[in-house]
Amino acid sequence: MQNQQSVLDRSKINTALKGVYDYPLTVVVAAMGYGKSTAIRSFLKTIETPHCYLSFEGDESSPQFIWSMLTRQLTKYNAPLGEQFGTLGFPANTSQFDKIVQILDEHTFSSKVLLVIDDYHCCHSPAFDNFVSRLVKMSITGLHIVILSRTMPDINTEELRLKGYCYQVPSELFELDPEGIQRFFELYGHPLSEKLAKEAYEASEGWIAAIYLMLQDYMQTHRIRTGLHIERLIETAVMHRYRDEEIKLLKALSILDTIAPMQANFMMEDAMSAITLQRLSEGNAFIRYDDEADVYRIHNIFNNYLRKCLEREPLMRSIEALYRRAGTWCMEASDILTGLTYLSKAKAYDLILKEFEKVHITKVIDNNPDFIMSVFKKIPEDVRFRYPIAYLSYIGFYVTNIDVASGERMLQEVENNLIGTERVSQDLEDRIFGEIELIRGYMQFNDVRKMYEYFKRASLMMGGKSVVTNQNKIITFGSPHFLYMYYQKAGGFKSAERWLSKMFPYYTEMAGGCGKGIEEEMKAEIHLECGMIDEAENYAQKSIYKAETLQQVSVVLCDRFILARAALARGNMEKALEIIDDLGIEIEMCNSPILTSAHDLVMGYIGGILCNGVYFSNWLKAGDLESSDVLYQGAGFAYIVYGKYLLFLEDYIKLEVVCEDMRSAFDIYHNMLGYLHMYLMSAIAKFQMGELAASELSLQRAVEIGMADQLTLVFAEYSKYLHPLFQAFKFSNEQQTFVDKLTSVMKQYAIQLYTKTYPDDIKPKLTTREKEILKHIVSGKINRDIAKALFIAEVTVRKNITSIYRKLEVNGRAAAVKKALEMHLIE
Repeated sequence: MQNQQSVLDRSKINTALKGVYDYPLTVVVAAMGYGKSTAIRSFLKTIETPHCYLSFEGDESSPQFIWSMLTRQLTKYNAPLGEQFGTLGFPANTSQFDKIVQILDEHTFSSKVLLVIDDYHCCHSPAFDNFVSRLVKMSITGLHIVILSRTMPDINTEELRLKGYCYQVPSELFELDPEGIQRFFELYGHPLSEKLAKEAYEASEGWIAAIYLMLQDYMQTHRIRTGLHIERLIETAVMHRYRDEEIKLLKALSILDTIAPMQANFMMEDAMSAITLQRLSEGNAFIRYDDEADVYRIHNIFNNYLRKCLEREPLMRSIEALYRRAGTWCMEASDILTGLTYLSKAKAYDLILKEFEKVHITKVIDNNPDFIMSVFKKIPEDVRFRYPIAYLSYIGFYVTNIDVASGERMLQEVENNLIGTERVSQDLEDRIFGEIELIRGYMQFNDVRKMYEYFKRASLMMGGKSVVTNQNKIITFGSPHFLYMYYQKAGGFKSAERWLSKMFPYYTEMAGGCGKGIEEEMKAEIHLECGMIDEAENYAQKSIYKAETLQQVSVVLCDRFILARAALARGNMEKALEIIDDLGIEIEMCNSPILTSAHDLVMGYIGGILCNGVYFSNWLKAGDLESSDVLYQGAGFAYIVYGKYLLFLEDYIKLEVVCEDMRSAFDIYHNMLGYLHMYLMSAIAKFQMGELAASELSLQRAVEIGMADQLTLVFAEYSKYLHPLFQAFKFSNEQQTFVDKLTSVMKQYAIQLYTKTYPDDIKPKLTTREKEILKHIVSGKINRDIAKALFIAEVTVRKNITSIYRKLEVNGRAAAVKKALEMHLIE
């Protein structure tokens, strides 16, 4: 094996591969068996650059599964990074993509990193191709990607080459010419004449895998047999060496894409299998041990042959039984997505459904909804009914995350299937119908009285914890403002809070503490919107203390949003920004796409108040509201933040058009706070365009909503724009008292905030600690090393870096260093 590698370690290939550092992407395309992988691995041994070697483990079209597969391998090279990416899930939208780019920038800006992705021809996902193409175009400092494939990847390589992003290694470099064939045979102690070398070349076309098999055959026959098919060569040159038990082992393991040593033992139920596999790999170049990943890989040529043998001559265990063992191994190793894939191939639907009865499945589902749905669709209906709790767990996810109408149909089918049957015990039947009541409560979303009735009945019927919901459920659905989702009638703001407060004790008990602290959070929102800042802050702090005991981060996010807005109402911009800095660190540690989008909305909302565009994420700036991972219940809040961005840009024409779209978004759940923001932004836009009558009407409607519940803070947050409108327009006698109150509140808000801290007047003032950390960043240290050097916690480093980014108005290390040097903030 070592001799073969030395032949393939050719200077022309290494010279060509040195170009990888000149481009974000290098593509190596050659047919199977031409030694691409061997060549790149040999090259990696000659360089000192950190590298990560990932590989497709089989044909796959699901971007979520591809992401899981690659990040699982990445974890073995860089555990924190792999786990972070794995938890975030495939970046299916701009919000998640921006997060991935930011994380990569943090890891690669100070030193070059080579990311190799092998067997890319197995990718059949346009979404993943598009992700790679976008990533390459970002030209992330220090990140260089190498793709190995049998066919040209579908990632617009022609466009990428024309724009200077991509380099392609010539495929002819991977052919072994007659002279190379002679050297190859000589290394194994079998000199070959020039004539025979040419015959071998013509028969193989320089195909290294075929030449290797010819050599094995030549060692037995002393002849170059050019007419043999590749499979016949394998039979004559390789398989004859193995005993029956060894062949059975290889055939069984051929269903796996990679093989961990202990996995081989588990698959075969034989503690000697890993040792046997190790011995076989030492005498067969088609079985390679990857010491970095601690797995064996069987070359595709050999593996395809073994799978055909398995199909022709099955073992005592069926192929489905082997897949079942493989899936069970992955599940026990917490590789849930791969496990579900193998179990699906095994048609082991019973094991899949048992996973849906476990609490941990919630996080897996939330981060990979499309993949989970694709797996579940394969499960026959009659099998689903045999596991009603698991099926209801899936329906609960579908109703809250995807679509109510389809969820209702599935729920009705479960109910009809159980009525009048004696297949379950009375206790289980009560539990099942309790779960059904719980799901129906979800389906009554934002009708708080109906939700209360359903959740109360569900709690009484189950008499304990639910499977459909649990502590990991994101109770806010990703909305940064909880009551925004339930306040649907003017004058009903406090009423909605009262009904929700009656409902939540039942829900929290069923859900194992999910939503703890939400009652205090709602009271904080009530007081905040009504301008009672002290009370709002007190309730928000109480809520945080309660929520943190059960890691209810979504509740904490809403509380931090309250505290940040309260700080701005006091004129304390630095305090508000410190709060959202801390929140950003908490959300980053969660690695939740839903909460990441929610944090983007918090940042954008605050940025709108401060008239500072740097706080708006790219997807919000682009108006790509579909990119939000906030679930449909709270998705309309993104329109509010996007409207604030257009207001910041003073793009009043576009803002007026978007206000029309807002109405459609808010009409779905009749979000009164949404209408309030919409009318205010519409009034401002129309006023600026000279449409005074329409502007006056919009403002009057906003006043009517605010007056019904004495909401003042929203008006104050638009005070910079609203003062001339309130001076220009008249209001009814009934409205005037409230308008006078609003005028006073807006004036005080503007004095507190805008006269003190216009963004244009602020220059970045880094603390001594921030300057120390920035110097370490310049020197190329990562967070962990900076923490050790300064004798502080790593979370403190992250907090200071977040503050540095905010003060410099940048989003990455490279940009921070560049700007700090330009502004002479550090030497």
